[in-house]
Amino acid sequence: IDDANQGSEEKGTIRISVRQEGEWAEIQLSDSGCGIPDEIQQKVFDPFFTTKDNGQGLGLATVFGAVRRHHGGIAMQSQPGNGTVFTVYFVATDASAERRQRVDAATGSDSLQRIAIVDDEPAVRKSLERILDVFGFSTVSFSSGDDAIAKFDLVRQCDAVLLDQQMPGTSGLDTYHNIRLHDLTMPVCFMSGYTTSAEVSTVVHNDKRCESIDKPFATDELLAKLRDMVSPNTVPGRPHFADAKRTKLR
Repeated sequence: IDDANQGSEEKGTIRISVRQEGEWAEIQLSDSGCGIPDEIQQKVFDPFFTTKDNGQGLGLATVFGAVRRHHGGIAMQSQPGNGTVFTVYFVATDASAERRQRVDAATGSDSLQRIAIVDDEPAVRKSLERILDVFGFSTVSFSSGDDAIAKFDLVRQCDAVLLDQQMPGTSGLDTYHNIRLHDLTMPVCFMSGYTTSAEVSTVVHNDKRCESIDKPFATDELLAKLRDMVSPNTVPGRPHFADAKRTKLR
């Protein structure tokens, strides 16, 4: 609604409708605003993608994740100058229907997986926390490589690490090497807003438990990386800490 309001003229119209068609419940939001240019329509659900000067690129990515998490679908129709229509579909169920278990659809696991996020940008950390939470992951965040190293007892209880490549102080690469001093099997995924460095590329090539992903990335791309990283077949013999009783860290 906020996006529709910002994209509409002073006297624009926003309509919200709800209806049920057979087994599907449909929620539709339309506006008479400026529409979305064709060249960016495929990017609007990507995390961190924004056309606003002060935007974080999180709103529609979070909506997309929530809809997927509830086994629904979302469709968008937009024409520049003629407004935009978003339609969300959910399976209609009785209030008394058995509640779905909070299962991680991204990994196919019945256990809650914990992901360590190491990034010096608060907005990025918060965005990743919210997106991963939507898909059933638990997260613990660190504001720097030094912070993660100092609290490694928390890091080692995670199932994978999302590690920013470019950070002040201890870099992502140095943080990775510190992780490897204590844990040879911890899955690590470098995140880079720039070109992946030659050193990181070499690490990713040589370490089968290491991946890289470029910002901005699509939610599905991130989930695919995590699926590969936390799969028992990817890291045979690695203990899965998600089955242990933990204190929720926020």
